[in-house]
Amino acid sequence: MAYLADVLEEDPRAKGERLRQLLSKPREVSAPGWKLTMDRFGDASAELKFFLLRDGEVSEVRP
Repeated sequence: MAYLADVLEEDPRAKGERLRQLLSKPREVSAPGWKLTMDRFGDASAELKFFLLRDGEVSEVRP
């Protein structure tokens, strides 16, 4: 939903060809705790996060 909201924020009345143009534009969508990158083909990628569970506590670690 965040991706579509970002697209429609540019042109709320976009339809047809204009909507396809907006969707084909690479963009980065941020939300609390994550960031998603969409390429011009609609493929998504995100930074992987790794967590360690030790002694009942969870912590984020860098590989």
